[in-house]
Amino acid sequence: MGDTLTVKGKLTIPKENRRLYDLSQGVGYRITAKDVGIEPATESQMRYWPQYAADWVKEGIDALFPETAGTVKGILLGETEAMEELVLEQFRTVGIGHILAVSGLHVGFIAGLLMVFTKLLRLREKATFVVVSLCLWGYCFMIGMPPSAMRAVIMANCLQLSKALGRQYDLFTGLALAALITVMINPLSLFQVGFLMSYGAVLGIGALSGALQKRLHKLPDWLKNSLSISLSAQAGILPISIYTFENWYLFGIISNLLAVPVAGAATTLAFVACLVYPLLPFLARAIAFLGEGLIMVMEAIARFLSLCLPGTVVTNRLNILSVGVLYGILFCLSPWCHAKGKKRRWIIVILIALLIASLLFGGEPWITGN
Repeated sequence: MGDTLTVKGKLTIPKENRRLYDLSQGVGYRITAKDVGIEPATESQMRYWPQYAADWVKEGIDALFPETAGTVKGILLGETEAMEELVLEQFRTVGIGHILAVSGLHVGFIAGLLMVFTKLLRLREKATFVVVSLCLWGYCFMIGMPPSAMRAVIMANCLQLSKALGRQYDLFTGLALAALITVMINPLSLFQVGFLMSYGAVLGIGALSGALQKRLHKLPDWLKNSLSISLSAQAGILPISIYTFENWYLFGIISNLLAVPVAGAATTLAFVACLVYPLLPFLARAIAFLGEGLIMVMEAIARFLSLCLPGTVVTNRLNILSVGVLYGILFCLSPWCHAKGKKRRWIIVILIALLIASLLFGGEPWITGN
């Protein structure tokens, strides 16, 4: 490890007939190579430590999770290559594929676990900020710094720093700062689907979750919060998902309500098991046993929903008008829209009519089973 592969050639965007397949495999661009070479490593090996750490974690996962090692690697490291094709397809089909992309869900649970650890050590706010930030950035480097994980880590840093300094945290400011830093590090990330989906979900949560919570005030708090966050996140990524993948799962809200809590508990247990394994292997195996059971439950949920709740909306040749109208509807539902009462309802009705017309005449949508 340490040798550098150099490739020179022409970078192209895949053609339309291959675009969906390439995106499903995590390929956004293709290159026609003209010159390929290998440069032996001559530098310090320090920059390869994240890869060494990732390999060490993979070995621990293989030892602790014999039945679900592929799914655990997908959840903790964002690597889906080792997953069974059928399980991976079921996750994507029922709208919970985001569980396999390291984002705010994973970083949030790991940050919460680290916060509990720092409280046990009775660290002060500033010391807690330093410890948690270093651990989160180490984790981000280990998994290859995907845009969704970078966004989550930067926003977590902003939240903790605001608490340490006694300042008020603003979600949109943190989101904008995360986008600026991510694009400065890698300008091409602006064109990645993962970047758009991650930021779209958070933007939807920030814009709509508060308003949805008010409208769902009669429900229990746990259900109200889960529904508002899930609905607003789905609304934020809906235009991007339809335009990019040309499909949308109708029962995504149900699948997320069932699978996300299980995924959170499984992520925490798997993370703790991997940390404890070098020191207390017997305890790590007991924790991993519980985590593996939860992962099997999550796989069963995806399997059940994919078989029993068909209903994928497929939109072919979706035009830009449809995407624009979708964003217009989201804006009318958000607190930023100053129109109220009947005026707002009529605007939403007109926009929905435009959306239906654009889909009928421009996209030819239909509903299929899974």
